[in-house]
Amino acid sequence: MLFNSPEFLLGLLPISLLVFFCFGVMGFHRTAIMWLTAVSLFFYGWWNISYVPLLLCSVSFNFLIGEILRGGGSRGWVGLGVAGNVILLGYYKYSGFLGQVISDVAGLSWTVPAVILPLAISFFTFQQIAYLVDCRAGLVKESSFLNYAAFVTFFPHLIAGPITHHKEIIPQLQSMRIFRPQPLLLALGATIFLVGLFKKVAIADFLARFANPVFEAAANNQPLTAIDSWIGAFAYTLQLYFDFSGYSDMAIGAGLLFGIHLPQNFSSPLRSTNIVEFWQRWHMTLTRFITSYIYNPIVFSWSRWRVRQKLPLVQPGRTKLGAFVSLILVPVMLSMSISGIWHGAGYQFVLFGALHGTYIVIYHSWREIKLRMWPAGSLKFPPGRPLAIGLTLVCVVLSMVLFRSVSATAAFHMFSCMFGANGIVVPQGVANLPVIGTLVHVLELKVGKQMFLYSDPLMLIGPLLVLVMIAPNIYELMGDYETALTTKSSKPEGAFGRLSLSELRWRPNFRYSFFIGILAFISVAKLMSNAPSEFIYFRF
Repeated sequence: MLFNSPEFLLGLLPISLLVFFCFGVMGFHRTAIMWLTAVSLFFYGWWNISYVPLLLCSVSFNFLIGEILRGGGSRGWVGLGVAGNVILLGYYKYSGFLGQVISDVAGLSWTVPAVILPLAISFFTFQQIAYLVDCRAGLVKESSFLNYAAFVTFFPHLIAGPITHHKEIIPQLQSMRIFRPQPLLLALGATIFLVGLFKKVAIADFLARFANPVFEAAANNQPLTAIDSWIGAFAYTLQLYFDFSGYSDMAIGAGLLFGIHLPQNFSSPLRSTNIVEFWQRWHMTLTRFITSYIYNPIVFSWSRWRVRQKLPLVQPGRTKLGAFVSLILVPVMLSMSISGIWHGAGYQFVLFGALHGTYIVIYHSWREIKLRMWPAGSLKFPPGRPLAIGLTLVCVVLSMVLFRSVSATAAFHMFSCMFGANGIVVPQGVANLPVIGTLVHVLELKVGKQMFLYSDPLMLIGPLLVLVMIAPNIYELMGDYETALTTKSSKPEGAFGRLSLSELRWRPNFRYSFFIGILAFISVAKLMSNAPSEFIYFRF
């Protein structure tokens, strides 16, 4: 069942809310949580009922290991629990890819039978690994299986995140506050949910019409012009941006309807001035997990070893090569490679993670060089912020070619086309422009027709890029209210500085109700005319 389907919008969501609050108002709080868990399992089983027992077994296994650890179990129980989760994830998600790697390396021709990937397995696996590690560290106080099951299976975040943390959700499930409808949270939740729905059905799905033909042509090894390739890459980047942003908004909005605050997972990442900031804004809860449970333990372990060996640590502006390699380069590459593989099984995802790891290492290298050459604050370059945003955007767009391509081969073909393997064909209408025409003549560029629509996507992509750069996001507009766990009250800020948009602050008034009503009308009209499409992150 999709968030953007009539079955969910007109059936599951309103019915589940009504029954949940009926139980809550009557004082049957445990029954309300049981109902919420049952609804979440029904939501999960809508695609394939056979995977509901798998989810329940995973929840039961991790809760049991967690209880043993809370009772003083040894570190070996953590290893058993983590290994169990990794084996489960590895079998369903990576067995086919591992067989392909072995076959390629050994020069064999055998194939591994395809295994249907259970929905959300990457999300609830990471979520429960964090729970086990925290049980061992003595950070978990909850011992109710019902609350734990509700925490893992809560349907707004179950399928595609955010990757929630037990200390964020379980205390809310124990609170009396969530069992009575709260008008303000209902208004906030409905607004955020409908904004997310609009992003998905009116923008992301429309952009797919321009991105899909280009990547399908690349997958079939068809020649593409440079302009077609770049338009396709930018179109897909924006498609994924609005698709994932839309899902994240709908998840947070649905959670608020139940009185539960989820962590923010998306915060205008294309405004980022560097790749580290990008990952602090894109899939924020995945970055948090990778940082807390993979990157930091590696760095802390190797830092202690270097201290025992009396070797220098990282010192901004004075970092030695050995410290840089062991405490920055290796941990970053390992962490980002895991992040890439988490997204999917395939060489292209390995390369996606490695490319972003390389970006981050280059960023840290440049920061070290800059501190050595120019003391803090001595380098003044007014256009620096827009240039940094532009460079980061191009790097992200290039990486999204790997993310979208069906294979590494298709991605390399796309890259070759983007950098002129089939020439740069300038549309006739553009070539007739005075300045452009002169450049075309001087550079001896080809003039002709693009393989794909040229003017329509370009006229859409340009304004959308401007929009995501300068317009405040919904959480900035709602900065006077608590909407998500990691948001803070702040003034709306675009890519090129703060904007004086305080008059646009969200309020539960007629003006915003009318505006959201228009978005809802457009979204419903789109849903009535087209079959609902899956969110891109559902496949992970």
